[in-house]
Amino acid sequence: MNEFRKNKAVYLLVLVMLAGPVSAAYGDNVVAFGDSITVGYGSVPYSLHLQELINNSGGGATVVNEGRDGERTISGVGRIDGVLTADHPAYILIMEGANDVIAGISPATTKFNLGVMIDKSVAHKAVPIISTITPDTRPGAQSRPEDYNPSIAALAGEKSVTLVDSYASVVSNWSALTVDGLHPNEEGARILAQGFYAALPYQGGG
Repeated sequence: MNEFRKNKAVYLLVLVMLAGPVSAAYGDNVVAFGDSITVGYGSVPYSLHLQELINNSGGGATVVNEGRDGERTISGVGRIDGVLTADHPAYILIMEGANDVIAGISPATTKFNLGVMIDKSVAHKAVPIISTITPDTRPGAQSRPEDYNPSIAALAGEKSVTLVDSYASVVSNWSALTVDGLHPNEEGARILAQGFYAALPYQGGG
């Protein structure tokens, strides 16, 4: 019996060595995916405030900022697989489209590309959460995110994913929440973080 236990212990040790180290963060990551609004242009990114909210709740998730300056949704489609493979997120927060609006890309195209990102996320076993596009009030700006947001909301319903209405959360006081009319300041980023946090299961240490 002792010899059996000894051999069993050696066998289990070999299995652990072959398997390699287990990453404690695997499946616990939350990825913030988007453009310069996610990067935190001109201020701190909302991802830092989101990490603070999760930490304060007792949650163990790590928020990974995967924003890219100037990114349009078509580029997000091409980039998201690599991010999902590298970060193994449990949740991915997709806030894209501001640069589509600026470039005059159609709302239908933006919606389609966001749908592809949702499908890719699900294929990687990550839960996608999508956001509406925040305001653009720069002098002379012709872009109108409000023309795109209804289709983004419709997409969330069609794909049965959670929608965070970031536009609605900031539009009434946007002049006090932006550094340049397009990008949120620290307080604006804090409000965005609160919206995403409410969509995640980490309240109360969950």
